[in-house]
Amino acid sequence: MKQLIRPTVLALSMILAGGASFAVHAQEKRDAGDKAGDATEHALEKAGAGAEKGLDAAGKGLGAAVEHTTRGAVKAGEAIGDFFDDDVDRDKIDRDEVKEVQQALMSKGYYNGPIDGIAGSKTRSGVKEFQQDQDLPATGRINAATLQRLDVK
Repeated sequence: MKQLIRPTVLALSMILAGGASFAVHAQEKRDAGDKAGDATEHALEKAGAGAEKGLDAAGKGLGAAVEHTTRGAVKAGEAIGDFFDDDVDRDKIDRDEVKEVQQALMSKGYYNGPIDGIAGSKTRSGVKEFQQDQDLPATGRINAATLQRLDVK
């Protein structure tokens, strides 16, 4: 009987030792999982803070872009208004009107820039040259007489 008890006790000790080892291993895995979870949570907090800073910067950049665009639009409006003399109906002055002038100047050989509705230096130079050739006051600005000679309504 002693011979039977000894292997049984040995087998039971091995089972218990294995169970204990398994329990230790399972606890180590839980601890590692907790550490990974903590690290993941920390990384997500950092990423969230970084994203928030990025959004703040983007918002500031967008605000600056809107401000600059608004200033540019105001300057463009002033430039278009300055391009036309007082004897022109200012209610219909816009980029389309400037495009018509550019197109008319181009068709007559006085302008070779883009038809973009921007009354820039090339457009003004073309108008001034056209006015000189038409014996009009060469101001580089559009007036009723220049529009009539260009056949722009």
